Amino acid sequence: MEDTGAGIAPEDLTRVFEPFHRSDPARHRRAGSGLGLAVARRIVEALGGRISAENRPTGAMFTVSVPLRAAVAACGAVSIRKDPAPQLRPSVGDGVTARSPPDVPKETLMRASATLAALTAVLLAAAGLAAAPAYAGAPTRHYEVTITNLTAGQPFTPPLIATHRGSVSTFDVGAPASVGVQEIAENGNLAPLQASLSGNPAVADVVAADAPLVPAGVPGDVAFDQSVTLPVEGSPDARFLSVVSMLICTNDGFTGVSRLKLPSDVGGSVTAHAAGYDAGTEINTEDFADIVPPCQGLIGVSSGEPGTTMTNPALAQGGVITHHAGIAGGADLLPAVHGWDIASPVAEITVTRVS
Repeated sequence: MEDTGAGIAPEDLTRVFEPFHRSDPARHRRAGSGLGLAVARRIVEALGGRISAENRPTGAMFTVSVPLRAAVAACGAVSIRKDPAPQLRPSVGDGVTARSPPDVPKETLMRASATLAALTAVLLAAAGLAAAPAYAGAPTRHYEVTITNLTAGQPFTPPLIATHRGSVSTFDVGAPASVGVQEIAENGNLAPLQASLSGNPAVADVVAADAPLVPAGVPGDVAFDQSVTLPVEGSPDARFLSVVSMLICTNDGFTGVSRLKLPSDVGGSVTAHAAGYDAGTEINTEDFADIVPPCQGLIGVSSGEPGTTMTNPALAQGGVITHHAGIAGGADLLPAVHGWDIASPVAEITVTRVS
């Protein structure tokens, strides 16, 4: 995957795959979470592949190679050759191609190609290469969105916000979570939802915050704030806002709003109070081994376990989005530290139209 932008600063080139590392924001129009490439590397390495970044004369280039055998296995194939496997090499220019061993059925190869295509979309969003949203000729409306963490012990991942038409729904209580929402709720990975929204013609703008939102008085408060204000653009047709952010110290908890009506008048504002939600995609073990690593350091309670940024199929729940029941205290998470009043909101979201 290549772009024609400014490339990657030499001092950042060796660190782009580190969690929460971001290059100078002045070099890019859109903010990112600093998690997309770290998660992409975990996915690629789990499949036995390799991922690298380099600068070219025309911009940055990311290369990912995954053994076809591993890609097919990820799609549920039963029997796969043990010979050295050819590689899939995703490319923005010519799509995803593969040389198939003769005993791999065509339909299985197609699923494998789809798997790598999805991975490519993650990488595109993480690297800032995803296509810009539509609405290129429509009158632009400018908004400021302020998101505040109201909890005492639940840090949020960098919030992802989007302006869009009413036909777009990022999540609905009582319905299964999308892959994008699942990735945020389980792994703090904004990239899949960011890529999906950015490629949707009914979406006007997609913006991600730079850093997590951390409650006051915990160790992470030294480095991170409780709230963030982000500029976002809209249009006369894109009259709704969605926000999604992970509750970091949970298995698959998140907060946000879906289809919040934007203020129509310049100077007008609207405030929404967001609940905590359970994505229904992972069993709530409350074990640090099954929770993203930043939880322990940000809050200051640790078991010494490394944590994870990968979905564990053994914990798959297959449920629907519900209001989160809070922290039960079954393992490492402590209700008095990580919990919140489930009858109260966990976040406040204020949107103001500035022009």
